[in-house]
Amino acid sequence: MSGQSSGTQDWAPPIAEVLIEAFERCGKTVAALSIEQTRSGRRSLNFVLSSWTNKGVNLFTVTEYVTYMPQGVSQYVVPPQVVDVLADSVVVRQYQMGAPVSTVPAFTTALNSATVTVAGLTVTPTAGGYLCIGVTTSVGGLILDGFYQVVSVPGSGQATITAAASATATVTAGGVVPQFVTTAGSNTVTVNFPNHGLLVGQSFTVEVTTLVGGITLLGPYTVATVPTANQFTITAPFPAGFAQTVSENGGDTLLSAQTTTQGLTRTRDRPIFRCMR
Repeated sequence: MSGQSSGTQDWAPPIAEVLIEAFERCGKTVAALSIEQTRSGRRSLNFVLSSWTNKGVNLFTVTEYVTYMPQGVSQYVVPPQVVDVLADSVVVRQYQMGAPVSTVPAFTTALNSATVTVAGLTVTPTAGGYLCIGVTTSVGGLILDGFYQVVSVPGSGQATITAAASATATVTAGGVVPQFVTTAGSNTVTVNFPNHGLLVGQSFTVEVTTLVGGITLLGPYTVATVPTANQFTITAPFPAGFAQTVSENGGDTLLSAQTTTQGLTRTRDRPIFRCMR
C-alpha cells in the first residue's frame, strides 16, 4: 500500500492551549489551574512577544532570495514565500561583462535536456560566472535571451548553460535570430522566428538596431497577430518604403562573458532602499 504526503500543514494553536502546555510542563494540570494563574500566563506571554518585537527581526525567519532582473522588465515578482523585504538588506548585484561580440549562432541542444552548449565565445568563461546572449536566439525549440549562469566549460570559448525548459529537438552548432519582412506601403512587419512562444498583446524586443524596408526597428514592440508558432507580426511607426527581408544583427547572435581579474570574478553590489512618502 502506498501513500502520498499532503504537503506542509499550518498549526496555530489558540493562546489557551499554549498556556496549558506551558503549565503542564511545569507540573500543573488543567484542573489545578486558577483564574489568576491563567491571567499571569497570558501576561507573561505578552511580555515574551513584546521582548521579541523590541529585539527586531528574528534571524531565524530571514532567508536570502535571489531574483534575476533582465533588462526591459518594469516589475519583478518576488517568491510567494516572501512576506516582507528588509529595507537595509537589499542589493542589486551587477556583473562586469566583457564587450559583446557578434558571432554566428552555434548552440547545441539535446532532445529532452535543458542543457545548452554555447560556442563562439571570444574568451573562455569561468564556471559559476555569467554569460549574456544579447540577441534573442531560437534553437531546438528553445528561446535563449539574457543572462545565464555558466554550469561548465567543456572547451576553449565554450560554456554550458541551463535553459528554462527542455529542448524539443537535438541541434548541433545551430540557432537562428529573428528575421523581419516588410511590404511596401504597410507598417506591418512580419517576424519569422521559430517556436517564438508569443501571444497577441505580449511584448517583443528588437535588441540591435535593424533597418528593413526603410524602417528602423529597435526596442519593444507589441505583438499584433500570431499566424503560426514560427511567425508573428508587429506594427512599425510608419509604412515601409519597399519590400525587404532582413535578419536582426545580420543573422548573428551577440555574446558576452563575465570578466575576471587575476582569477577573481568581478561583481558590484549596489544597496537599494525603500522610497518613503
